[in-house]
Amino acid sequence: MRGGRNKKMPASLGAVIAAAITLVSQRALAGSPEAPDAPDAVSLKIEAVAHFDKGLALYDKGAWEAALAEFVEARTLSRLRNAVYQTGLCLEKLGRHGEALEQLDAVLKEFGATMPAQVKEGVERKVAELRALVGEIVVGGAEPGATITVDGRPRGEHPLRVAAGSHLVRISRSGFEPFEARVTVAAGQTERLAARLTPLAPVARLAPLAAATQDDRATATTARPLHDEASAGGTTAAPSSGQLVAGIVAGSVGLVGIGVGSAFGVMAFGKKSDSAPHCPAGNRCDDTGFQLRTDSRTDGDVSTALFVVGGAALVAGVTMIATASRAGAQLTIGPRSVAIRGAF
Repeated sequence: MRGGRNKKMPASLGAVIAAAITLVSQRALAGSPEAPDAPDAVSLKIEAVAHFDKGLALYDKGAWEAALAEFVEARTLSRLRNAVYQTGLCLEKLGRHGEALEQLDAVLKEFGATMPAQVKEGVERKVAELRALVGEIVVGGAEPGATITVDGRPRGEHPLRVAAGSHLVRISRSGFEPFEARVTVAAGQTERLAARLTPLAPVARLAPLAAATQDDRATATTARPLHDEASAGGTTAAPSSGQLVAGIVAGSVGLVGIGVGSAFGVMAFGKKSDSAPHCPAGNRCDDTGFQLRTDSRTDGDVSTALFVVGGAALVAGVTMIATASRAGAQLTIGPRSVAIRGAF
C-alpha cells in the first residue's frame, strides 16, 4: 500500500502536489470521468493528505498512537483509501486486532471494486491473518440506545469483534445502573453476554408527593375551624371524609403493589437459581441459561418498580388517612364492615 517517497519539499507545495496526484490516481482507477471537485472538497483533501503524510512519518518511527491519530483525522476529512488502511495497520500494532479487522474490512467494502488486483490481494491476506486472532462477543438484553465500551473504548458495531483474551465490557444508559462484566474470548469463538440494565429507583419523583402531603395537612388545619363552626351553626361541611376515602384507596393500591412485587421477586430469584447449571462460568451461559438470566432480570425490574410505586402509594394513603382523621372524619373497622363518618 505504500510506495517510495522523494525528498521533502515545502509543506504547502508538497501537500498541493500530493493532493493533485491522489485525485488523478483515484479517477484513473475508477475508469470514468468525474465532475471537478468543489473548492471546499479540494481543500479538505489537501488537508487530509497533509495529515496522512505526518502519520506516515510517525508510523516509520514506531509512534503508533500518534500515527493513528493522524490517520483518523485524515480519513475524517476525506475518505482516503490509504488512510483507512493505515488506520488498520496502526490498530494491529497496538494489539487492537478486532478494531483493525473492522478497518480493513471497510477498505475492501468501500474501495475493493476500484483497487488494483495485487493491492486487493494484500489486504485480503491481512484480513485473513487478523481473523485468526479475533473472537466475538454477542451482547443480549441491553436497552436500546445504550453505550457499549470494551476496555474503556466506545464500540458501536455488533457483534463486538475483539482480540483473543480477557476484556472488560461496560454497558450504560441514562436512567439505568451501568453493567460491567469481564469476558474471556478465544480466537475464532463467540461468547454471549446477558446484560439486562436495572432502572434507577425514581427517588426524585417522591418529592412532589411530600409537598402534596404538606398541602393536605395545611388544608386539614384550615378546614378544622370550619368543621367546628358547622357543628355549632349547622351550615358548613368539612371535606375531610373525601380525603379519607382517597387515603384508603391509595393505601390499598400500595399494599397490592407490594404484594405483587414480592411475587415477581420470588420468580426472579427462582429463575436465577435455575440458570446456575447453565452458566458454569459466571456470565458465560448456554442458550437456556442466557434466556433464564434475561427473564430473571426482567422479573427483578418489575419487582423493583412495583415495590417503589406500592410503597409510595401506601405512604400517601396512610398520610391522607391520618390528616383526615385530625380534620374530623372517622374510620371505623368492624368484623364485617368498614364505616366512614363525617360530612360529604
